[in-house]
Amino acid sequence: MADLRAQIHELRCQNVDGRYFVPNGALQEVVTEQAVLTAVEACGILPGRQEDIVKRVPQGGRRLFAILTLLNRQILILKFIETINLFLDHWTLRCHSPCPLSKRC
Repeated sequence: MADLRAQIHELRCQNVDGRYFVPNGALQEVVTEQAVLTAVEACGILPGRQEDIVKRVPQGGRRLFAILTLLNRQILILKFIETINLFLDHWTLRCHSPCPLSKRC
């Protein structure tokens, strides 16, 4: 976990306002499925949930997972996934036309 945090930290670039960011392409190279699996194993997330996280992070959660990693709060990714699932389930029940957030509608 500390290795991933250090790798993300090294990728940071400073903009003209003095704020830091990580280029998306560089983040994709570092926050891989294996890196995510290693991080979630280290913070004690149950194996059944690990698979879900490893599958979802590369599908649009890399930046969020990187931020949580820098904050040493990777376990919070579960809360984000649960919240998104609840929202999508609720949206699917109310949706009568294709919605932009889910292919389930």
